[in-house]
Amino acid sequence: MKRLFLGFLVIIPITGYGWSIGCSIGVSTCIISQGTKIPSQQAIEIMDYCENFTYNDLGRQALRLNFSELAERSGGHDTPLVQAWFAYDYLRNSPLAFARHKEWSQTSYRDVTRACQQLSLDFDDDAKWITWFRELNEPSSKNSRYITRGWR
Repeated sequence: MKRLFLGFLVIIPITGYGWSIGCSIGVSTCIISQGTKIPSQQAIEIMDYCENFTYNDLGRQALRLNFSELAERSGGHDTPLVQAWFAYDYLRNSPLAFARHKEWSQTSYRDVTRACQQLSLDFDDDAKWITWFRELNEPSSKNSRYITRGWR
């Protein structure tokens, strides 16, 4: 029982850093983007948050605000700026590849938007998608290098 508990302690942090057990054992449809296998549902959520973050470049402003400044500007209402702020809070914990800093103001808006754009491009690229069926039935296809190595 102790070993099982220790096993979960090892697996839980791994799942929070862009690795999906569903992708690894083949029960999820996943996309390979930025060096990580991302389950399709999570990729869609990330793209939604990217859209909120990049809307009218509000993410650029959101990165410069702390929570109290955000509350003061929004007057307690759910504004696009508030949505951009919370979108970054989600994106910084996502598997997107960009430099994260403890101080949000040091984060590059351009890096975050590039990572979002790359996910969108990968999402539209059929060669980046993997499923258990594809892995079993197409090992010699031209796309097998994406499946087995996870890179372009």
